[in-house]
Formats: sequence, C-alpha cells, structure tokens
Amino acid sequence: MHLYLAFKDGEIKGEGTDYVGPWHIRGKYDEQTGQCEWVKQYLGKHSVSYRGSNQGQGIVGTWTIGEYLFGTFHIWPKGHGGLDEMYLQQEMPQRLAF
Repeated sequence: MHLYLAFKDGEIKGEGTDYVGPWHIRGKYDEQTGQCEWVKQYLGKHSVSYRGSNQGQGIVGTWTIGEYLFGTFHIWPKGHGGLDEMYLQQEMPQRLAF
C-alpha cells in the first residue's frame, strides 16, 4: 500500500492506493494522547474505519468494515527505524510458501 498522510490541527487527511483501488482518508488525532481515528473511503466503493495510537514507532491499531470484518494494522514513515526491513523479512517465508 502507498499512502500519504498529513496531520494538522487535530485533523488527518490523506490519499493512496492499494490492491482494492484508490482512496482518501479523513479523520482526527489527539497530539497529547496519541489516539487517532479515520475513515478510508475507496472511490466508488466501501469504506474502512481505523482506530489506533502512536506507539513511538508509527501508528498501531484496528480496522473494521461493517460489523464482521476486522483486523490489525501498523503504519510508519518510510524508512523509519528498520521497520521496513523487519516486515519484509517476516513476509518472505510466506511468499516462498505459495
């Protein structure tokens, strides 16, 4: 997934694309607590709700689509603290298994 986020005056705005298609983000954050929430709206399709918090190495939290689809997420700035490499190493064995 490629995403671009902007945090200003308690508001989150962004855009990006993934295998489902292009989307935009609108939400809010609390600089004091690190809590944030936003909605990712796919253009002409469904939306995904996100809730998370800044854990010092990006934002970690949960996403939901309706009542029955949910999961966890972790987003971080590109090249931040070796997290890119860590996740690539974790994903490699899964890719080779297919």
